[in-house]
Amino acid sequence: MNTENQIDHVCISKKFRRSLQDVRVKIGTDAATDHHLIVAKVKLKLKKHQNIESTGKRFNISIKTRSAKQSASREYTIANKDVRNRARRDKRAFVDKLTAEAEEAARANNIKALYDNIKLLTVKYQKGSRPVKSKEGKTLNTHEEQRKRWVEHFKDVLNQDQPVRKS
Repeated sequence: MNTENQIDHVCISKKFRRSLQDVRVKIGTDAATDHHLIVAKVKLKLKKHQNIESTGKRFNISIKTRSAKQSASREYTIANKDVRNRARRDKRAFVDKLTAEAEEAARANNIKALYDNIKLLTVKYQKGSRPVKSKEGKTLNTHEEQRKRWVEHFKDVLNQDQPVRKS
């Protein structure tokens, strides 16, 4: 029977102890020591550093009069409310569309479509992957173009001559 003492630790300042979320020991990785590799997951929140000169409101400084500044501020406020209302309306329309598709899939017993729509409605948005580009640098938009580019890429990578080994 092989026994080991676990002496691997993560040292962290008292200030950051709540930032440490998870620590895992990766047994099996060999670093030619009696220690194991440790992977720690740390989440830090960074404070926004405000520049002292830019803390004021942003206005067009070429406008000199007070009334012109106030009217520009009112125009900005109206435009900002309009953008927020449109975004809210578009999001509501998107959610309504997904809900209708989910209900239709449930009526048609299409479990995959139902699951996909429920997932879109409940899971937080995750940032997508980087776009696939052609050899010329153009972004490929359709899945078929992207798939063909991946096939072409791996043919180039995998169909190379074997490296010469020196004995």
